[in-house]
Amino acid sequence: MAAPICILGNSVSLVLRPPRQRPDERTYAELLRDDDGYALINWSQRAAMVSDGLRAVEDEVITRYPQAVIIQYGIVECTYRDMPRWLYQFVKLRLQGDENRLQRLPVQLAARTLMPLSRRVWTRLRGRWRWMEPEVFAADIRKLVLLLRKETAALPLVMNIPTPSQRVERLAPGTVASAAEYNRVLAHLTAELDVPLIDAAALIAPDPDALLPDGIHFSAAGHQRVAATIRAILAAAR
Repeated sequence: MAAPICILGNSVSLVLRPPRQRPDERTYAELLRDDDGYALINWSQRAAMVSDGLRAVEDEVITRYPQAVIIQYGIVECTYRDMPRWLYQFVKLRLQGDENRLQRLPVQLAARTLMPLSRRVWTRLRGRWRWMEPEVFAADIRKLVLLLRKETAALPLVMNIPTPSQRVERLAPGTVASAAEYNRVLAHLTAELDVPLIDAAALIAPDPDALLPDGIHFSAAGHQRVAATIRAILAAAR
């Protein structure tokens, strides 16, 4: 069996916007698996950051001997927030988890009562802030690429952040400029480390409303563009 391709990232590699209406509407991971026959392991998680990817490499990825690893982080780290990450994960991710309705009830009550209060308190104490600053993000991406090179023969491919929409900017002011800053970090790092860059920001630029409908996640057409870029990089690396 051919060595797999691994994806380390957040919900950008998992989600279709709008939600899937037809079987042919697929994520770039599904396109690479179904149309190109790649064995594909997707370790992406909602609200994941590059620090989560480092743990996945150490615990899981190096034992699978992948031929390539797609690294797709940044939008979670760069977005300006008004709550700590642990609170977001506890409430938001538990609401989407595997618990039954009765088990989710306390979390739903917390989301409607305690969470707004906590957000106001945190905002007054600290203001809005990013969950990870650019210098920490850069250090972790570098560490991730170097760890992959040390422990595997995989080709690392780094995807930058699709430019967030004005809808995202209204919800989290400053995020568009922050995403551009993080993308400059990624451009510098990939050039320095000689790693292929999947320029998602450029891929959606011709029609962002159609290719990135909610300002964060790709449409089916957007995923097709990403898949085509990855195919070309992998073909050139053979």
